[in-house]
Amino acid sequence: MGLEAAAIFGIFTSQAWNIALILYQTIRIVPAELTEAATAFKLNAWQRFWRIELPYSIPGLLWNIMVSQSAAWFAITASEAIPTITGDVSLPGIGSYIALGLTDSNIIAIFYALVAIIINIVLFDQLLFRPLVKWSEKFKYESINNKTTDNPWLYRSYKKSQLVNAIKPIFSTIVFWLINGTSFLNKKINLKSPTRYIKRLLI
Repeated sequence: MGLEAAAIFGIFTSQAWNIALILYQTIRIVPAELTEAATAFKLNAWQRFWRIELPYSIPGLLWNIMVSQSAAWFAITASEAIPTITGDVSLPGIGSYIALGLTDSNIIAIFYALVAIIINIVLFDQLLFRPLVKWSEKFKYESINNKTTDNPWLYRSYKKSQLVNAIKPIFSTIVFWLINGTSFLNKKINLKSPTRYIKRLLI
């Protein structure tokens, strides 16, 4: 279990620090008019983060997550074939499969691994990232309208889904209370903005 945990930690760190850094950098450049609006509406630190800072960061954060996935593939290949003092240790997964194929000069095995990776990338693109990119357009803060005309098929399915439309009011209510229900707590325990903890983590 220790080796599996080490592999998971390696894959996680190959993406997490880059994502956290871009989130912090984006929060630092939130336009002044948005900050002034937050002050005018008397948002506390917790509400300011969820209502202003995080939504402004979502488009750039999403693209950074997509780019960070490439680093994760390198980490998978390296972390599943771990050299130790007693010899190489291979964990079950596509990384050790590629490493074994390279060791045996098995071109067919490497080809199969590449096909599996390509299928995985296409599935992530179609089922996750394209709908999220379309959804994130509503958070863009721009003076001109340059929204893409691409309307992914899965995003259209989400919009028309009766199940999604039935769950949406419940989810919206939960999010509303999680964000705005802190007004009372803030008076009692003085909630801090999550941005402060991100800054402490990175600096």
